Amino acid sequence: MTFLGVAAKVVVGPLSGAFAGAWAAQGIAKRNAGVQRRLEELRATNAAISTTLSILSTCVALKRQHVLPMKTNYDAQKEELARSPGGPRR
Repeated sequence: MTFLGVAAKVVVGPLSGAFAGAWAAQGIAKRNAGVQRRLEELRATNAAISTTLSILSTCVALKRQHVLPMKTNYDAQKEELARSPGGPRR
């Protein structure tokens, strides 16, 4: 083999291997970035759902503790007024 042939083997082989390795590493990095982006989106969505459920739970508790007794009391007073001898005034 000539000097150029040996030099080509010594230089071209490692360069092509380094290029292929860098190319594969870049592909892996891009894929991991996409996975990370989707994971962050999923976490943000889960946080939004959790916040929504917390707000809904608070509203239901408010209705049970305050609104429902007020409505029951109102209905009882309205019924009592309707049964009174004078009836409801208009």
